[in-house]
Amino acid sequence: EGRLFQKIGVLRLPKSERKNVRLYDGSALYLPEYSREQKFHWTAEEGGLNFFAYPDYGIYIWKNSRDFIGIYLPIRKGHPSRGHRHADDGHVELWLDGKAVWRDPGSFCYTAAPDWRNKFRSSAAHHTAFTGAADLDDDGVFYLRDQVRTKILALQPDRILAEIRIRRTQFLRELWFQGDELTITDHSDRDWKEEEFEYFSPAYGTKIKC
Repeated sequence: EGRLFQKIGVLRLPKSERKNVRLYDGSALYLPEYSREQKFHWTAEEGGLNFFAYPDYGIYIWKNSRDFIGIYLPIRKGHPSRGHRHADDGHVELWLDGKAVWRDPGSFCYTAAPDWRNKFRSSAAHHTAFTGAADLDDDGVFYLRDQVRTKILALQPDRILAEIRIRRTQFLRELWFQGDELTITDHSDRDWKEEEFEYFSPAYGTKIKC
C-alpha cells in the first residue's frame, strides 16, 4: 500500500513547529464561540506516523502499521449531480491499534430505498465538523446541493486546520498530533453536539447495527 501511494504521487511537506504556522498571512484568527475537543492516543512505534497528502483529491493521511487517520477535505469539486455525493466534507476516518473508532458508514443502497440511502450519506452518518449542527439538502439519491466551501488554513505533517462553511455557518476543524496523542478540535459560531449513527454497510444491500 505504501509503495502504491508513492507511485501515484505523494506530496511531502517540510517539518515545522506549530508556532511557525501562518494563518491568513499572519493576521489574527477569529475563533467562533462554541467548541468541542476530543483526544485519542495512537500506537507509538519507531518512526512515528507517516504523512501522505493528496491535495487535488482532498485526502490527507497519517498512518503506521497499526493506525490510520485520514481526513477528507475536497477543495475542487465536480458538478453536484455527478458521482455519489455524500455530506462528508471534513469527515475523519480513525483506526487505532488496528480497530475502527470512526469509519465511513458505506452506501448501503441507491435507488431501492431512498430514505435509507440518504441517511447513509447524511452528515449524521459521518464524523464531520458539522455533524449535529447542519446537513446538506438532497434531491434524489445522488444529487446534493453544493452548499459547502472548504479551505485549508494551515497544513504541516503534524497538524491540519481547515475552515468549512455551510450556507452562513462557519466551522473550523483542527487535527494536531503531539507525541502519541491526537487532538481533534472543532469550532462553530453556533452550539451543536455530536450525533450517533448506529449502522454500517460492509457491502451493497447489507446493513448491520453497530
